[in-house]
Amino acid sequence: MTTKNETTIGMLELTNAMKDLEVQVSEGIPLEYKTIETLRGGIWLMTKHFGFAQPRCEHGHTNYYSDYMFKEDLPKEKKEKVN
Repeated sequence: MTTKNETTIGMLELTNAMKDLEVQVSEGIPLEYKTIETLRGGIWLMTKHFGFAQPRCEHGHTNYYSDYMFKEDLPKEKKEKVN
């Protein structure tokens, strides 16, 4: 038997949550809060594992509504001098 690391277990949980979401939507039943929370946690897991990030505004804050990108494809942040 192989030992599963936290990332592998998290990916399995995320896969099952996506499956549950698809079933709940296609069957027209209410979404379960646990499914939504697992999906939200899965976003964090995937961003860390695959190196995804969201662009930042001119003040250095992450734009919550923007799509994730590969970190290397993010626009370069402008470093403004503050006097």
